[in-house]
Amino acid sequence: MSSAPPMTSTPSTSSTAPTTSAAAAKTTAGAIKRMEDLLHALGRGDLKTLCVIAGPAMKKAEAEGVGSCEKAFTGMLSMISAKQKSALRTATVDPAKVATHGGKVEVPASAIRASVTFTEAELGDTVLEYQGDNWYVVD
Repeated sequence: MSSAPPMTSTPSTSSTAPTTSAAAAKTTAGAIKRMEDLLHALGRGDLKTLCVIAGPAMKKAEAEGVGSCEKAFTGMLSMISAKQKSALRTATVDPAKVATHGGKVEVPASAIRASVTFTEAELGDTVLEYQGDNWYVVD
């Protein structure tokens, strides 16, 4: 996921545990499910879940000066309208538009099915990789 501008609003940061799937299968379907978990968390403003799933990519971004994962996602959330957030809560991924390259799964913004359309500029293309026992955003 791409970098976000500085924070301009504060999202919900509930103290509940992340609502991600248990360890996902090391399959493209498992990566798609994990991506859907990410989209739903984005719709809820669930920073904890976002930072777990996007951890590897956000560590790279932080090293490049973007700031903490929470700060980056807070900035991204400030650019998403209430209507878009609502749509993300039930968004799905079109498997036909997902590509697999050398153990990584690329989900283009055009693969996101929601009640509103998202562009690459709004969400960016997402690359997931299986690490340990689950899929994580790496780019």
